[in-house]
Amino acid sequence: MILILSHAISGFFLTGLIWVIQLVHYPSFKFYDTKTFKTAMAHHRQKISFIVMPLMLIELMTGITLAVIQWSSLAEFHIINLTLIAIIWVHTFMLMVPFHQTFESNFDIDLLNRTLKHHWLRTTAWTLKSALWIATLWHILTIY
Repeated sequence: MILILSHAISGFFLTGLIWVIQLVHYPSFKFYDTKTFKTAMAHHRQKISFIVMPLMLIELMTGITLAVIQWSSLAEFHIINLTLIAIIWVHTFMLMVPFHQTFESNFDIDLLNRTLKHHWLRTTAWTLKSALWIATLWHILTIY
């Protein structure tokens, strides 16, 4: 049960965080002063990593472990869960990390606007994953 709760809770925290980033944090980049922007972006990248990366690693490792343990009885469920995790990881490291690296050295509102549109994929994936786990926890609780 600890694996299930660790996985669900890490996903719930990440979902809440991604909505704050999507609706508040990234759009606020538009208001940064170009003189302080580079320092602000470096600060953001460094500090957000301390919050996001441990949670993403917990989510990944517990998701893989649960899939291995429960594969014979819940393969379809874990295919959905792992696919959402894969979408999140690919999006993070193929799109968001390069965005941060480029944006940190070059204040570009057009790049920010394009990234905000693409970022909805990651926001949606974590939201769907949380909905899946809310339903799962509800099912588990109704059994007991």
